[in-house]
Amino acid sequence: MGKPVRLVLIAVGAVLALIVLAAVCVPLFLNTDSFKAKIESTLTKSLGRQVTIGKVNLSVLSGSLVAENAVVADDPRFSTQPFIQADTVKIGVEILPLIFSKQVIIRGFSLGSPKIQLLRAANGTWNYSTIGTGGQQAQSAETKQAFPNLTVGEVNVENGRITVGAGPGTTGVGSGPIRVYEKVNLKVRDFSFAKAFPFEASANLPAGGSVALKGSAGPFNQQDASATAFSGNLEIKHLDPLAAGFVDASDGVTGTIDDMVLDAAWSGTQMHVTKLLVDTPKLTLVQSNGPKPPKPVKANAEGSSMLDNLTVDDAQVKNGTITLTTAGKPGSAVYSQVNAQVTNLSPKTASPFNLSGQLPNGGSVSANGTAGPFNQANNAKALQ
Repeated sequence: MGKPVRLVLIAVGAVLALIVLAAVCVPLFLNTDSFKAKIESTLTKSLGRQVTIGKVNLSVLSGSLVAENAVVADDPRFSTQPFIQADTVKIGVEILPLIFSKQVIIRGFSLGSPKIQLLRAANGTWNYSTIGTGGQQAQSAETKQAFPNLTVGEVNVENGRITVGAGPGTTGVGSGPIRVYEKVNLKVRDFSFAKAFPFEASANLPAGGSVALKGSAGPFNQQDASATAFSGNLEIKHLDPLAAGFVDASDGVTGTIDDMVLDAAWSGTQMHVTKLLVDTPKLTLVQSNGPKPPKPVKANAEGSSMLDNLTVDDAQVKNGTITLTTAGKPGSAVYSQVNAQVTNLSPKTASPFNLSGQLPNGGSVSANGTAGPFNQANNAKALQ
């Protein structure tokens, strides 16, 4: 359960990163290009990250201000590469108040082809967790006159790119595959740091999949951005669990899932899933030809923490095909028409389940009972 939740957090981290990039550009457009140094200094203090911008232009005909080459640096503990960068950031404004009274009335943002780097340290911490920490007060002081209540009517992000990889651990550099999510699009309405706001997001996943996310997020958690509350619906088409990061190569799982639907809410400390549907999975599970040592569970590891605080009202698998093979041995066993359902799932309690499917030699199987509580040392001991 920890790794599917991790993908949800990646999605949330990506959305938060895009929103942060748009939101922190608000004071950037308070002045013309001659105030660039002051703008960079203000944003750097507010975010706790080095911020640089290029040339700032005003287009009266289009009613917009445009900044070139906006860059937000990463947490130096993670990387020396940019956390976020965008070739152009366009903001729609009311031109007459801007010209005659220097008042900025924002209609919306548009970000073109931003690039975002998300890194996860060995202890489960994300590089976006510390962005803006303690900076809300500084940002409010700098922009109070022009923005007594920071609210943006609409934020649009088009054709973004998100790279997800392993960051450093507490004692060394992490390792793992790099995953790239292309054609990232985001639309946010009535954005504010202080209250919840609705959003819609979509992206292309590795290996030809796609994801769509719709819900609400906020208010921002000023101590840890990754703990910002959200709720929404996530739908993934043609999911490759290995390519998308749901499983590790060492788990021996390959294949695809036609459709996956998740309705969930994250409080900042607990994930509550009301619905999880895995439709038409076609997976191959390769078993080791010998005893597999258990993976160590770290006290602060993300998977362990998420599992301890995860609840699921209803989880279903429909029309699955599972192929079991053993490494180094010929032959395989194929289980088809696999259907399963688990309700009231929690790692600390027993949960009712039912299961049915077709056996390799033409027979069938059905079962029902309870499973749990979850035993992290040995999953098989969770079955009763």
